[in-house]
Order: sequence, then structure tokens, then C-alpha cells
Amino acid sequence: MRQGKLISLTGAIALLAIGCSSPPSALETSQAARELAAREQLQSILFEQQTHFLTANSFAGSLKQLEANTPLENQSYRFKIQVHSGNPQRVSVTATAKEPALRSFTGAVFAMPAEQGKITISQICATNTASTQPVPIPVAPASLREEVKCPIGSRSLSALLAQR
Repeated sequence: MRQGKLISLTGAIALLAIGCSSPPSALETSQAARELAAREQLQSILFEQQTHFLTANSFAGSLKQLEANTPLENQSYRFKIQVHSGNPQRVSVTATAKEPALRSFTGAVFAMPAEQGKITISQICATNTASTQPVPIPVAPASLREEVKCPIGSRSLSALLAQR
């Protein structure tokens, strides 16, 4: 019985929260859903890269190396993995919007020196506005005490989500 009341209370709170703001249009909902799917796919690839680095001490240049079944292209986005030859201790993955109404994203994983070996850190940056151009590669921190910096014209995924 207590669980039923909790679910009802949660549902009532959700309805109140929804009622307090104007509902998004179907177009906004569709765009948000496509951006969310791209971010989730990007996060998945970055996680696979971190796992690969922990086991192979290198980043993968392809989904085949990651043994991932994720497609590199869908109706709304084109994904690209790039291990940087000048710095093999970082990899970037772009999710470039195919439609002008969507944001583009770039995620990066950096291998950073730690007390015992290396540790990986990652960040996803989103364009500030809709764009069919990928976000430039985020800037690696100088130390583990600093954060990965998103380039001008973009912001971190956490900052983007905090805005909403």
C-alpha cells in the first residue's frame, strides 16, 4: 500500500511540474529526442574508449576495434572517431548534425598521468546553438585538478543540461 501512495505522489508531483511550464511543441520534442539519442550514443562510444584504454593501453580508431555494434550514421547524425596521431593519449568522437535545427556534439577522452599509471577523463561539448558543423576538439586539462575545457561556441554537456 505504501508503494502505491508513493507512486501516486510522484505522479502528482510530475503533473504539477509539467503544468507549471508551457508544453514543448512536437517539433521541439522531436529535436530534443534526436539530440538525446546522439548524446547517449556518444557517451556509449566514449565509455567503450575508456574501457578499451584500460585493457589495451591505447584508444581505438574504429568501432570494429571497440567491438561495438553502434552505427556511425543515422537519420540525424554522422559520428566520427579520431585518434590523434600527434597525441595518441586522446581520442575524439564527433556527432555532427545532418539537420540545421539540431546541435552538434564532440566528446573526447584523455589519458592523464596519475600516481599509479594513467587515468582517463572525458567530456562532451555541445554547440551553443543548432549547427551542422562539429564542435572543435575540447582542450585537455593540464592536470587532474582541472576540467576539460569546451571550445568557444560550445559548452559542456553538464552546463547545457543545467540550463534546461
